[in-house]
Amino acid sequence: MWEILYGKPVPFELNSRFQSKLQFQIQVCNGLRPHIYENTAKCFADLIKQCWSTDPKERPTATEICDVFAEWQYSESILFELAES
Repeated sequence: MWEILYGKPVPFELNSRFQSKLQFQIQVCNGLRPHIYENTAKCFADLIKQCWSTDPKERPTATEICDVFAEWQYSESILFELAES
């Protein structure tokens, strides 16, 4: 979701911060996430955070995400929020 919203890869690089891919993966499992920019619409930020849930059962499926986007098309408050961000 982060990459879809911002149109670029997540800005994590394996460097001195991570000794290996395994350490990086462990950090992600422990909650490492990319920054959500300040001007991001709350509806997008909330959806991104839902996708980041450590419990896979709490993450939306691709179909559910598409359904959310479809619902947003008809929500005045969401459309206003998206236009403001």
